[in-house]
Amino acid sequence: MRISVASRLLSCLLLFLSTSNYSVNAAKLRRGSVQQNDEIMDDMSSTTADESDGSATRSLNSDSEVFAKRKTPPWTFGNSKCGLLRKQHPGCTRYASPPTPIFSSTTPPPTNKVVSSSPPPTESPTQSPTQLQIPLTMPPVTPPTTAPTGLGDRPLNCVQTVNGSELTIEHSARFYKGDVHCLSSAADGQEEAYFGYTWTNQFGLFVNGQTVWEIPYQQALASVFRWTFQGDGNVVMRSENDKVLWMSGTCCYSGSQLKVSMERVWIESRTGSQLWSEPFFVTPHPTPGPTSPPTRPPTPPPTPSPISYELNCVQTIQGNELTIPPETEFHKGDVHCLSSSGQEAYFGYTWTNQFGLFSNFEDVWTLPSSVTTNFDRWSFQEDGNLVLRDADGRSIWTSESYGNFGSHLRVSFRQVFINRSTGYTLWSQPPYLGPPRPPPNDGYPDPNGTLQYYAYYYPWYLRNNWGRHDYQDEPLLGKYGTNEVAVAEQHIEWALETGITSWVVSYWGPDHLTMKHFKQGMLNAPSIDKIKFCMLYESVILDDRGSWRDGSKEEALYRDLKVIVDEFVDHPSYLKINGRPVIIWYITRSRMPFQEGFDGPSVLANMRRRLGHDIYFIADEPFFNSYNKRPSVNGNAFQGGKQVFDAYTTYNMYLDDRVRDGETATTYQLREGMPIWQEWAEKVPMFPNVMPQYYDFRGNKPLLGNGADFMKQLREVACLPRTNFNGAPHIMFITSFNEWWEGTQIEPEDGSRDNWNNYGFQFMETLAAFKKEVDSRGTHWCPGDSTATTKNGNRN
Repeated sequence: MRISVASRLLSCLLLFLSTSNYSVNAAKLRRGSVQQNDEIMDDMSSTTADESDGSATRSLNSDSEVFAKRKTPPWTFGNSKCGLLRKQHPGCTRYASPPTPIFSSTTPPPTNKVVSSSPPPTESPTQSPTQLQIPLTMPPVTPPTTAPTGLGDRPLNCVQTVNGSELTIEHSARFYKGDVHCLSSAADGQEEAYFGYTWTNQFGLFVNGQTVWEIPYQQALASVFRWTFQGDGNVVMRSENDKVLWMSGTCCYSGSQLKVSMERVWIESRTGSQLWSEPFFVTPHPTPGPTSPPTRPPTPPPTPSPISYELNCVQTIQGNELTIPPETEFHKGDVHCLSSSGQEAYFGYTWTNQFGLFSNFEDVWTLPSSVTTNFDRWSFQEDGNLVLRDADGRSIWTSESYGNFGSHLRVSFRQVFINRSTGYTLWSQPPYLGPPRPPPNDGYPDPNGTLQYYAYYYPWYLRNNWGRHDYQDEPLLGKYGTNEVAVAEQHIEWALETGITSWVVSYWGPDHLTMKHFKQGMLNAPSIDKIKFCMLYESVILDDRGSWRDGSKEEALYRDLKVIVDEFVDHPSYLKINGRPVIIWYITRSRMPFQEGFDGPSVLANMRRRLGHDIYFIADEPFFNSYNKRPSVNGNAFQGGKQVFDAYTTYNMYLDDRVRDGETATTYQLREGMPIWQEWAEKVPMFPNVMPQYYDFRGNKPLLGNGADFMKQLREVACLPRTNFNGAPHIMFITSFNEWWEGTQIEPEDGSRDNWNNYGFQFMETLAAFKKEVDSRGTHWCPGDSTATTKNGNRN
């Protein structure tokens, strides 16, 4: 009996211990499962918080955002992401074998819990969880299995798989390292193409293991975290801290599409215009069989009048210029013919596969034959874009002047150009080309120097002590001091090589560091006699110094200007226009508002009288406010029908809330600034500014820039209308030479360092090339220059 009781007690004890051990292990398993899923939820939460672009909520099932912090998916099947959150991904190929982890040998995730904003798939009673039949939103396609050469051993993730000749990538989705868009075509011999960012830091298009195109900056791409095709039509690659590392430069074309084929990747606008292509203008993928011969043999260039060699003069004009109608399609052999006084010209597409302008049997301008190989038709669209298309209607070339409704395509004997209705030239070939014409009544003092370049200069830097503000790039000269003669001499040398004719020096008062440095450094430089300078009166120093209405602020202004006159105006290098010393006033629009009692005509007359000099005053007045947009409603432009200041300019048109992510300074300047400059230039002498880039210390959105982009800005801004110049030169202000704290400088930077834009000498070399281009044309270097004059006798 005792043995039986003892045996029973021992059995109960063993049963209790085994049950307890099971419970402990089960608890551990539960905690492990909960912890694992909690980590995934935390991962998604941090993604939503860190990567928020302003939307109130985000879908947790997003293919591009769930793994924002996890650079690669935790589990990969074949070439597709099919992890815990991707059970319903249409491109996910399921296998019966268990998942193989990429980075570790951790246990695969539990399949009994799916973190998703959509319901999990229903299990079939006869299937295991790893054999679920996932409903596809497209026909099943076997994903590519052969990784392109050099793309690494890790499996690529086909976020999109299409069987056909091309695919389209969705807007605003975020893609990460290893994410590729896959294209296969059995019709072309089972070709396989990949487009995306690979494990070996290559971003590009790869077909059958060969590289068709890739971004050449592989070292810079090592820090890429994600890439996106934005809703504005721009492909942008960013680092983990959201810094832009590369972009396609196609900003601001909403409704455009990013497409991929076996031959190229390109962005197409909603009107069908090709905005960007890599490789550029490649020929369509070859098909078996010989190429069909041309329907007509090549023929020599025709004589436009009379027309021969079967060319079709769809328009014949006797005169110096013709206008091509919009929304009309023209085909091979269709040309527009112009004749006058023994000169003959035609524009169009010939039987010898040449598209261009031909004058007196000379090729004035033609497109390369590689561009026109697949030509079928061309047209001048209603939106101002000249477009060539192939037989399928795809654009193969465009003038990139879209979005300008009401424009005109015009042809002369030496030029083809597109003008807005206001006369502003959007596009021209050849650029800045035209026959000599009688000089306009512009009053240029020097016919060989039609354009003057004035650069804003800041002498406020202390040697090795630039810590007052953050700055993005590092000067080639290091953290120099502007009080050093050697630095000033180098700056003058660079300015002369570039074509800068005058410094515009920031003036903050006689006791400010800028004036002490300027006098110690620049005025003692041996070459100061080779360059001019004038003062930029920083009108913010008038704050808290009285009122315009009681005259106290006017008195403060007089005291400041008297110092400038007494100390600088009589210097041999001080800038004068028609013998009048120049002073530029910064942001008159906010510091000298006519609405608050600033009586421009009276104040300027008093300044000139009391200072004893007929000063040439330039006001920084145009801006985005309703009364700054148009001179007709601006009291600092006109009072009593008379112009107030001698001329007008803009230092900087930057406003953070108007900047679009990833766009360039040129795109911003031409979109935001150009319409306002145009309004002012048609009424008053308007000297606009150009700005190669912008990245300030305040944390505002940056504006990118490069040499080619800057050249486009120079060409377009320089050709604004010129009104009432009254003997003044044509001036272009450069913002800036060395404003490093706002990142607008053209001064060379040290490209070997980890700077944000590594532009080196690009901006200075671009300005020098532009000056050479302009000077070679004399006084008539804008496209479409003519002898037409305005009512005041000045050329438009």
